[in-house]
Amino acid sequence: RSVIDLGHQLGLEVVAEGIENAATLHYLAEHGADLIQGYYLARPMPASALSEWIRSHQSRQDEWAARQILTGRGH
Repeated sequence: RSVIDLGHQLGLEVVAEGIENAATLHYLAEHGADLIQGYYLARPMPASALSEWIRSHQSRQDEWAARQILTGRGH
């Protein structure tokens, strides 16, 4: 939480890496991480598969955006 706050105080967007489970995702969302990445969201994939992955996971992206807006952290 301190690292997230420090990043925001410096005017930076905070990218949380290494998300491996829902509990970590929810914790980081509640504490204001701006962006997330990790195996919980997706394993590494070829660039050619990215568009399809985005389409098939739109609800997860919408959930993250909604959580950020509801907590006053949406951009």
